Amino acid sequence: MMNQDFFHTTKRQEASFDQSILRFFRYGLKKSLLHPSYFLWMVQQGYYQLRASRKRKQQQERGLTIPPLIIMSITRSCNLHCQGCYSRALRPETSGEMSLETMASVLQQADELGISLVLLAGGEPMMRFSDLLSLSELFPRMLFPFFTNGLLLKEDHIRSLQRHKNLIPILSIEGTHPVTDSRRGQGVGQHISTLQGILEKFNIFFGISLTVDTHNIEEITQDAFVRNQIHQGVKVFFMVEYVPVEPNSEQFILAQEQRDWLHMMTKRFQKHYTALFVSLPGDEEKFGGCLAAGRGFIHINPEGKVEACPFAPFSDSSITDLTLAEALQSPLMKRIRDQHHLLTETKGGCALYKSAERFL
Repeated sequence: MMNQDFFHTTKRQEASFDQSILRFFRYGLKKSLLHPSYFLWMVQQGYYQLRASRKRKQQQERGLTIPPLIIMSITRSCNLHCQGCYSRALRPETSGEMSLETMASVLQQADELGISLVLLAGGEPMMRFSDLLSLSELFPRMLFPFFTNGLLLKEDHIRSLQRHKNLIPILSIEGTHPVTDSRRGQGVGQHISTLQGILEKFNIFFGISLTVDTHNIEEITQDAFVRNQIHQGVKVFFMVEYVPVEPNSEQFILAQEQRDWLHMMTKRFQKHYTALFVSLPGDEEKFGGCLAAGRGFIHINPEGKVEACPFAPFSDSSITDLTLAEALQSPLMKRIRDQHHLLTETKGGCALYKSAERFL
């Protein structure tokens, strides 16, 4: 039977990002009561997350900082050239990509440290779909949401996802079809809608990721938009605030009142709809500042360099030279964590983005 700690937290714990991860899975468990086919799966995933949280606590008692999740970009290759792509803009060159063996080694270390939630990004992760399946099989107690443009996700891949339930496709869109097409290319919006219907037909748990900027915030925070996406089978919404990685793109940055509106509506949607909603960076202030550098997450780039955040492409360590635990305690990571309380300016969606160089 699942420990009752999974269902209850104290007020002291509510200030912890670690505990917020457990709250997210509790939300999922409640929502899944309306979807019996997902209920037992959510119970199992919640149990895995609880076990991982206890491992992290043990590591913290030893003086180590271990985040609840890892963001791992497994490739820079992509079949699209989207406007404002942070991966291409921030990391224009690469000396190669991690092998499957390297990624498996990192995840084995992560499992031992108490990390069981790994967000897979790119580039386009579907470019390495066979490796995704391998990682899923090697680490069945880990959850792998992977962010994809969906164009490479065919029926044979979807049948594989039926057997690898810990791989969760998160489809990237911008809103309605015309808005999505304007950034990603003609016909992409309609393709995603068709794909959602296929995923729902095969009973795949999936979500969407929306880059929220000044052009689409009004549209995607409307009840009609959210209801339509849920009707198409969406179970998780990632609302990611736009970060200006390209010159002269500041006009897309959310104003403070728009950010407040986004956070308010996300919480409202979480309360009133059956899906799960995640706002990034969300309420970092209530956790004491920036969650990068291991306070909440870290980023591992395609080469294996350990970075504080996907939007701060600076590193002083690599998992090819150090253990994951050692990389998490690197001088750069410690400097950022020690000054996280100063990173409260979130203009542009990322508090670390414009000030990262001062930590080098």
